[in-house]
Amino acid sequence: MTSLLPHFSSLLAAAEPPAGGAAAQEVLIATLMGGVVFSGVVVLALMHRAGKITWLQSLGEFAGRQANLPAWAALPLTVLTVSLLAAVFGLYWDISLHLSNGRDEGPLANPSHYFILVGLLGVFSAGVLAISMPKPGTRPSPWSVKLSDNWYAPVGGILIALSAAFGLVGFPLDDLWHRMFGQDVTLWGPTHLLMLAGAGLTVVGASVLLTEGGWARNQERGNKPEQTPQRVITKLRKAAAAGGLLAALSIFQGEFDFGIAQFQLVFHPLMIMVAAGLALTYARIWLGRGGALMAAIFFVIIRSALTLIVAGGLDRPVAHFPLYIGPAIAVELVGLLMAGSVRSKPMQFALAAGAAVGTFGLAAEWAWSFIWMPYSWPASLLPEGAIVGFVAAISGAFIGAWMANSLGLRPPIKGIARWAPITGVLLIVLMTAYGLRQTEPPNVVASITTEQVDTGKPGKWVLATATLNTTYFDTDNKWAKSIAWQGPGFEVEDLEKIGPGTYRTAEPMPAFGKWKSMIRFHKGDTLMGVPIFEPRDDAIPAAEVPALPQMERQLLADREILQRESTVDGSATAYAGYFGMLLIALLLLGALGWGIWRISQPLTDDQMDDGPAGTDGERSRRAVPKPTATPSTT
Repeated sequence: MTSLLPHFSSLLAAAEPPAGGAAAQEVLIATLMGGVVFSGVVVLALMHRAGKITWLQSLGEFAGRQANLPAWAALPLTVLTVSLLAAVFGLYWDISLHLSNGRDEGPLANPSHYFILVGLLGVFSAGVLAISMPKPGTRPSPWSVKLSDNWYAPVGGILIALSAAFGLVGFPLDDLWHRMFGQDVTLWGPTHLLMLAGAGLTVVGASVLLTEGGWARNQERGNKPEQTPQRVITKLRKAAAAGGLLAALSIFQGEFDFGIAQFQLVFHPLMIMVAAGLALTYARIWLGRGGALMAAIFFVIIRSALTLIVAGGLDRPVAHFPLYIGPAIAVELVGLLMAGSVRSKPMQFALAAGAAVGTFGLAAEWAWSFIWMPYSWPASLLPEGAIVGFVAAISGAFIGAWMANSLGLRPPIKGIARWAPITGVLLIVLMTAYGLRQTEPPNVVASITTEQVDTGKPGKWVLATATLNTTYFDTDNKWAKSIAWQGPGFEVEDLEKIGPGTYRTAEPMPAFGKWKSMIRFHKGDTLMGVPIFEPRDDAIPAAEVPALPQMERQLLADREILQRESTVDGSATAYAGYFGMLLIALLLLGALGWGIWRISQPLTDDQMDDGPAGTDGERSRRAVPKPTATPSTT
């Protein structure tokens, strides 16, 4: 059936790709697909709970033997891993398709959407499996949530299902958003961020489920130390979870990775340092020695494979990525210097590790930006980028240390240090608000001349020279670029400054077909651009903006050019939409925070008396391990 859907959808698609919302038939088909999978998983879970099928338990036990985990953790984590890999592949393929080809003829005509949708449905299924697989009347872990008299659900399973549900809700909300406000062709659209966060942050639920499953398996062994093969498997599994968290946090850098950033350059070091400080500090505390480096290596392997497949195999635009090796080394060095305090004083370690990431690690990523990033970090980003990056790294490290301390089942952080994670969150929010501000100098006009050149390729290609009526962008600019996209294809090049206020394209730009070409400038909090060529688009509708031999055009906020299809304005409806998306995002983050907080709390008598796997209360009291430091792995 799936193989017929793209063909069927192409018959339904209009001649011009829609600029606002999908065809009703395609929405119906996608809804039916999701409904069938959702219903099937729920029915399967209920049949398992009622004892009408046994093969699910057998499959879980087989997975558990391979992973050294209980069935209710092993099988869901396996499904989750496969599903997330499918979803993240679909995501990067989808971004590259839109960047290269423009709008879809319909959502079902885009092959990448199948991987994203199936991946999200698989992630949701993993959460449902984790919730439903524990045996009736037993408590899989002391932190489990009581759903009914004989049904306890692991916290990690609940978090996975909730995160996936938020991601899936983003699909219909995305279509509704586009119907109301057109195509906001940006990764940072509110519904896009909801889907990304929902899918990516399931790795937090996976880490919680891994902790619960590891605790339960430890009780089965009678708290005996793991054998060497088991320790290796456990550490590799945790490294994959930490590397997955690093990859999830890095998804939001996509516009910078592909080279079509629509927001201030300061966001790039901000996002990289938050991700590095949080995930690498988390990995070092949770895994012990080498944890940060293992997480960074896992990230590089995953992103390299995606780049080879999407850019190499599918011949789409390259998604560059940060290296994170420098920040990981910084965290490991601090761990060696503070070996006795990594786990016993997590917030002190976080402060030192975050400071190292925000200096040595930031310098390493700064150098990397000149090696393999579409937008390098120039000297004009100083001191702003250095200050924001330093604060971001420490803020992320505080959050990562709190997460690792909780999932390490260590005593809750007390005193003034317990406010460090909240402080980190607030600082990240403030820095984000700082980066979102933008101003545009009024009445900046460009006198442009174009010269058609023979490139040996079909179509009209031109070299453009633009003379501005100001020299404002001549000094301390953060970028001066020419870009062309959706031709199909994507091009980004530095502009050459050839005189006061005068710039020339370094390479010919396309000025034909469906290509969109522009030059753009960024200085301070100003991002402005001017179109060289834009095609006629009847779906918006919009007239052609031709590349004439001589023309005079006013510079605009460059998002007005990049998001040509968007109709978002300053109306109350738009602000209500943004506020609604913000509330949904806060609910998701609140749910994740609740899950980590629940794991961090000392066990109550009620939790211990229920016992794991049907044991009596006295055995359960003995089974609950007291948090201990483990210097040998620190």
